[in-house]
Amino acid sequence: MDIRSELIARVLEAILKLSSAESPITVDELLEETLISREQLEKILKILDLSPCELRLTEEARIRAILRGLEFGVEGKYLAKYLSWKSFEKLIAEILRKAGYSSEWNLTISSREGRIQIDILAYYGNLMLLIDCKHWNRPPPPSAELKILESQERRIIFLRKLIEKMRFEGDLQTIYLVPVVLSLYQPSKPILRGHIFSSISSFKAALEYIQDAYFQLRHEKIRIPRAMSISTLVRRLKGANAF
Repeated sequence: MDIRSELIARVLEAILKLSSAESPITVDELLEETLISREQLEKILKILDLSPCELRLTEEARIRAILRGLEFGVEGKYLAKYLSWKSFEKLIAEILRKAGYSSEWNLTISSREGRIQIDILAYYGNLMLLIDCKHWNRPPPPSAELKILESQERRIIFLRKLIEKMRFEGDLQTIYLVPVVLSLYQPSKPILRGHIFSSISSFKAALEYIQDAYFQLRHEKIRIPRAMSISTLVRRLKGANAF
């Protein structure tokens, strides 16, 4: 029996809704909420890596279930109202970790020329992603996407100039700094003026695309020591306000 993504979304949405209570969820409650057969429900719970015998969900179990749902085609719009900003961040962190990225979060970086806020700076191989997270309750209009693009442009130029002023020793490598906007909803365009706009549902595919086509996307080149970690770079950036 094949299971459509719409049915997985229905069950996952019900689980997220009912698991906000302190008491465990029962199979009967899920059957009443989703109006599907017991056979379908048991198969979907297996897909979501959940046991029908124990449905008292920790936050980690919720994140794991959401990731499994996304892998089976569930759209972020079904999850939006049940995901707090904290859960949204943890979900993104797990997707980045599985893709091999190390990351730093919620950064404020200052210099004599001003200050920028960065939601996530993620690093893997020769790529560094400047990620702006948008926890919208509804899809954004194109005008909002253009304003976000302008803010990302300011951040990427600011960051590139600041890194250029820093003095590094040792073997340097070229890194491609790529801006990304990430939300729960599918944007009007996946690429806008070279900037990646991705929903959480398609983020894994977006990461794979960036790795293959970063040189065709909006990017800035920076040079940092080959052995430098993202956490070390961020410490240097936070101490760079003398520049």
